[in-house]
Amino acid sequence: MDPSAVKNYYLYLHEYDPKDFLTMYLSPTSDKQLFYEIVIFPMKELQKLNISGDVLIDFTTGPVILQLLPICKNFNEFIVLEAKDSFIKELEKWVKKEERGFDWNHLSQYFPELGSDWEKWLEKEEILRKRVKNVKKCDLDKANPTEPFVLEKVDCVLSAYVMQQLSKDKDSYLKNLKKIIFLHKSRRPSNIGWFI
Repeated sequence: MDPSAVKNYYLYLHEYDPKDFLTMYLSPTSDKQLFYEIVIFPMKELQKLNISGDVLIDFTTGPVILQLLPICKNFNEFIVLEAKDSFIKELEKWVKKEERGFDWNHLSQYFPELGSDWEKWLEKEEILRKRVKNVKKCDLDKANPTEPFVLEKVDCVLSAYVMQQLSKDKDSYLKNLKKIIFLHKSRRPSNIGWFI
């Protein structure tokens, strides 16, 4: 693991305002190169993949839905796992279309690059809102990370950037990775999406 991953681990231990996270990494004022790497690149790559199924579990850093938009029609149900209570609350605001939820409209400038337009974006947002059936807490320190809930095995698991932040060293990283892979029906890493 590189040193930055360890630093992220310690930052992730504390609660902080999800709006601060979103503003820092995913707003119009974010560093453009970083924004491209953590938002646009994964969205473009997911559009290229031919993944589909009944249920997908997403375990991604922060209250972010963008990685699911390119594949929102490919799955009937999405279960979103979050490690922080504040991120769960922020995601639930988006799912319920509350006014206090984060405004993703600044992404419209990237629609041509993503082969989309405003109407398609709004349609995908609505589809995804309806298909996000659960937003659950995930604590990788527990034997069952979603305790007290027991999740059924799913067709696809997508994880972006979060494993480094929740793992203090290589051993804990591998242990945590096994817990997430266990949520997949076949448990073969080739059937699991990673942007690590």
